[in-house]
Amino acid sequence: MTTFDYLKKILKEGEIVYYSYTPKNLRPKSVILKGISKDYDSKQVLEDFKQKNIPVVELMKVSELKFKNHKGEKKRHIIVQITQKTANCEISYRCLKCGESHMPDKANCPLSTATTRENFKCANCGKTGHPANYAGCEFIKFAKVTQNTDTHNKNWLLDSKIQRTNRGINPQLSFANVMALARNDFPLLKQPNPQGVNNLQRHFQLAPQQQQHIPQHEENFEQSSIQQLRNEINSLTREIRLMGANINQSITNNSQIIDFLFHVLELHHGSAE
Repeated sequence: MTTFDYLKKILKEGEIVYYSYTPKNLRPKSVILKGISKDYDSKQVLEDFKQKNIPVVELMKVSELKFKNHKGEKKRHIIVQITQKTANCEISYRCLKCGESHMPDKANCPLSTATTRENFKCANCGKTGHPANYAGCEFIKFAKVTQNTDTHNKNWLLDSKIQRTNRGINPQLSFANVMALARNDFPLLKQPNPQGVNNLQRHFQLAPQQQQHIPQHEENFEQSSIQQLRNEINSLTREIRLMGANINQSITNNSQIIDFLFHVLELHHGSAE
């Protein structure tokens, strides 16, 4: 049993309401095969998946998707707790108006015939005067800010990965410029002394060194390479600073979440007394 399942078991045994998430290894994955022949054999595709140990729940042919236009229809508001999926929610049903856990029927709600919101009780923050789908509720505002922050952080990480993999092309860094550095002149050969020198004293000596001329394009390439390295270092420095700022922002957001949860618990405890 994993830690995730063990914690859920403890919460159920303690009759503590909660909502969770689906682990990544249990989430279904959708794969789209494009460009295959129209007369493909579905059995062959399933057999290939089985050979690669890929579990297939369903195989279907996707054609042009057509969406219905819902303009003009009234939207139904069902906001009792902000969760991701109903399958992961272990929170009992609570009424939108009175906040109690009665059957979802107007006859069971004492405020079904109320004409004002004075006696309404929010199931999210525990305060009176508004229903659970009120946009000005403190809990809904806080949840939206948290969701927007998480979405912003995910988008920033995705953009940074894309920028690291798809860097801009430098026209000066062509293949010819790269190969120019490796194309050095051959070293000068050793030449014997002129004739007339004693054979015993004859030895090979290096030819006089000539001053080598560095082509202009090689100097430009070296300067552009140094400038590119500086740009890369500056880019990495900015990314590290942004990561540090995001970490500090996450710590602040988590502290706000903890403070808000304690505040909600105190409100519920006070209303219960």
